[in-house]
Amino acid sequence: MIEYARRLLVLVRPYRGRLALGVLAGLLAGLIEPLLMVAVKLAVDTVFPTGEGNLVSLLPPWTPDFVRGWMDGPKLGVTGDSRQIAVVIAVMSIPVVMSARVLLGYLNVYSLQWVAVRAITGLRTQLFAHLVNLPLGFFQRLSTGELLSRISNDTAMVQSTISSSVSVLVRGPATLIALLAFLLFTHPTWSLVALMTFPVCIVPITLFNRRVRRSSRIIQDEFARLSQIAHESLTGNRVVKAYNLEDTVVERFRASASVYISHYMKVVRALEIQGPLVEIVAAVGVGLFFIYIGTTMSTAPATPGSLLQFIGSVFLMYKPVKELTRLQANIQQARAASDRVFELLALQSNLPEPAAPQPLH
Repeated sequence: MIEYARRLLVLVRPYRGRLALGVLAGLLAGLIEPLLMVAVKLAVDTVFPTGEGNLVSLLPPWTPDFVRGWMDGPKLGVTGDSRQIAVVIAVMSIPVVMSARVLLGYLNVYSLQWVAVRAITGLRTQLFAHLVNLPLGFFQRLSTGELLSRISNDTAMVQSTISSSVSVLVRGPATLIALLAFLLFTHPTWSLVALMTFPVCIVPITLFNRRVRRSSRIIQDEFARLSQIAHESLTGNRVVKAYNLEDTVVERFRASASVYISHYMKVVRALEIQGPLVEIVAAVGVGLFFIYIGTTMSTAPATPGSLLQFIGSVFLMYKPVKELTRLQANIQQARAASDRVFELLALQSNLPEPAAPQPLH
C-alpha cells in the first residue's frame, strides 16, 4: 500500500498546488459540519422557545462576543422587534453555513478532478511512449488487445482513485473527527450510548475488502482477455471466416465474459453489503440512544434543539462512514490495475541504443 501511495504522489507532483487546494477545501468542508448542527440547534431553540431564559444561553461557549451582543436582550417566549431580529439571525445562520459547506465541497471535488485527469493523461502518454520504444520481441508475448486494455481501462481505475478516493480520504476522516469531537464535547454520555455499536462493523468490512482485492486482479485480467479475443477476431476476420471459427471465438469470448461477470458480482456484493451493514448498526445505536433518553429524560431534560442537534450529528456521520468502508475496496481495485500498468513501465528494452549511431545515407 505504501508503494502504491508513493506512485500516486509521483503522478500528482507536477500539480501539487491544485492538489493542496483540493485537500484543504476537503478538510475545511469536513470540519464545518458541526457548525451546521450548531446553527440548527440555535434556530430551533430560538423559534420554538422552551422557557424564559436569555437567548445567549443557547449559544456554544466559543461564540464570538459580537454575536452574543446581538442575542443579549431578547428573552425566550417574548415578542418584539429585538426578538424578530434574533430569530432572523438564528435562522439565516443555516443557509450561511450550508453555502460555505457547498462551496468548499465544490472546490474539493473540482480541484481533485482537475489533478486526476491531467495526471492520468500524463501516465497514459508515458506508458504509450514506453511501449512504442520496446523491441519487437515484446509484442510477440503480449497481444494488442491486452496492451490497449492496460492503456485505457487500467489507467482509468487509477484516475478514479485520485479523483474520488482522495476526496473521501481527506473529507471523510475530517468530518468524522469533527463530528465525534463535537458530540463528545456537547453530549459525552449520549455519544457513548449511540456510537457503542460502530466497532461491530470492523471485522466483516475487513473480510469483504480482502475478497475485493482478490477479485479485482482477476477482473482486470479477464477484461484484457476480452479485448484480446475481440481484437484478434476482428482484425483476423479473414482467417476466422476461412477456417469456419466463428463459433469457436464466440465461445472463447463467452467463457471469458462469464468469469468476468462472476468476479465482478463478487466485488459488487462485497461493496454493497457494507453500506446496509453500517446503517443497521447505526440504527441499533440510535435505538439505544432513544431508550436511554426515555429512561433519563425526567432527571436530565433536553431542549428540542439539543435532541435535533445530536440526532442530526449522528446521521451526518453515516455518509463518511459508508464512504470510508467502500474506500478500501475501491483502492484495492485501483491498486490491482496500477500494478499491471507499472509492470509494463518497469520493462527495459534488451536492445540498447548505440552510443554513437551512424546516420543513414
